[in-house]
Amino acid sequence: MRIAFDPASPARLARFGIALPFDRPVVFTAEFAVEAPVRVTAAIDTALPLRIGAFSTIEGGRLRYVAIGRYCTIGPDVQTGHDAPPEAWATTSPLGHVRNPHGWASLMGHDTHAPAHDFPLLRRATIIGHDVWIGQGAFLRPGITIGDGAVVAPRAMVLDDVPPYAVVEGSPAQITRTRFDASTVARLRAIAWWRFNLFHLPPDLVADVPHFLDHVEQAVARGALEPYDSGWHSPADIAALITDPA
Repeated sequence: MRIAFDPASPARLARFGIALPFDRPVVFTAEFAVEAPVRVTAAIDTALPLRIGAFSTIEGGRLRYVAIGRYCTIGPDVQTGHDAPPEAWATTSPLGHVRNPHGWASLMGHDTHAPAHDFPLLRRATIIGHDVWIGQGAFLRPGITIGDGAVVAPRAMVLDDVPPYAVVEGSPAQITRTRFDASTVARLRAIAWWRFNLFHLPPDLVADVPHFLDHVEQAVARGALEPYDSGWHSPADIAALITDPA
């Protein structure tokens, strides 16, 4: 689907709590969905699926084939990696498995419709859970999963899955600690607080984790917290929003 973004589009979308890095026409050829509010200034590969949950902020870098949960914070220059090359072949060049790469087959007078050698690209989504913090310049190997509540240090090279609430650092990244003890992690995961709108909770709660857990657990037990649901916005929805005169 082609959306006719223009320089006025960001301001129009901002009225609905959606910030996307598009100010000129963009073609979406894969699934794309965001929840509001959300802020994205990263480059987006619209040829591959992408989902970003509410209250997440992605500042710069590049996103390709990623599912991102709610309340995530992703710093500048974070890269979600490209597919692995065919290491066992005579060449890792895309000329070996891509038809007419960059138009070069046409330039060389070659048959651009000839079947390329079949190389199964990875094409697995990178999964980033809820409340994940990723520092500036981190690299995420494609297809990995970063668990809820995890922290990825700046410049870390993450090649393997990261458990929930783990802190990883280095190149390659290693677990250096966990944010909380096992009991606290279990309680945080059990209540899945990211289902809710933090603006509906007292602002001082988040700095006191035991108090936060007690409050949310009791509120859930009483039915005093309603899950937050703003709905998912597809390309068609976004196209409608940028032309909404309201």
